[in-house]
Amino acid sequence: MALSVQDLRLELPVSADRAMLAWLNHDLHGENGFQLTATAARESIAALRRSGYAIAVARLGRMTAGYALWRVGPQSVYVRHFVIRPELRRQGMGRAFAYLLLDHLPRSKDVRLDVRTRAARAFWLTVGFRPALGGLRYARNEESAK
Repeated sequence: MALSVQDLRLELPVSADRAMLAWLNHDLHGENGFQLTATAARESIAALRRSGYAIAVARLGRMTAGYALWRVGPQSVYVRHFVIRPELRRQGMGRAFAYLLLDHLPRSKDVRLDVRTRAARAFWLTVGFRPALGGLRYARNEESAK
């Protein structure tokens, strides 16, 4: 039976996800014009987690479909990484994962992120983010939207 976007779940990563998370991080950096070895990609995620970033994976059946890495600050949540496997893009998986992530994050805070490519910017605008100083912002309430 084929899995669809309705089967996507947000979960905490398990140790079996480490290799795929490193590969996805490596892919993310490559798309943004940076060279990163597989070892450096793995260490990068570990260092960010030690510095206070949280992580969740997008799970499609038993497959790790992507991941997100974020930090909750005093005024907002900053999403540092958001990645969907390349072969799952343009099928609604990224948008479904973005909405799952937004539902998971504190509702009392706006969500901010930086984008480095036109494709990423176009994607986040369709999710509901708007241009803001230093990146894009998803306003959670009318006061912060002003």
